[in-house]
Amino acid sequence: MKRRKFIALLRGREEVPSIRTFSFGRFQAKVTKNKQKLLYKIILDNISKVTAVNLYLGRRGKVGPMVAKLFGPINSSISVLRGVIEGAITSENLTGPLKGKNIKRLIKKIEKGKIYVNVKTKTNPTGKLRGQLIQIIKY
Repeated sequence: MKRRKFIALLRGREEVPSIRTFSFGRFQAKVTKNKQKLLYKIILDNISKVTAVNLYLGRRGKVGPMVAKLFGPINSSISVLRGVIEGAITSENLTGPLKGKNIKRLIKKIEKGKIYVNVKTKTNPTGKLRGQLIQIIKY
């Protein structure tokens, strides 16, 4: 069986409410062979004063609780023309309604379209970029 892969395009127009911005990004993730980790890569372009990147539980257009921290929060901030953040999520990293749950629970929520990525900045503390995670299906 192939490892599951997920992607999200990060745009200001996906925020609630929508934001006009020239910033954008992409989130990619794949499940490890032992299904104990979700390896991720975040690529951010043309963005200023990033303070945090997190996963949240919620459908497109809805705001929900945080379920995993991916970057930050930091008091200072970073600004990049192109920046890459890589890491891994395990069951120990889950928080909010998924705290104490298995990583497989997060994966099931992603497959059902219930998880989104949110990029926060100093100027947009509730979120500047957002994208709903979807599963990549190859035929």
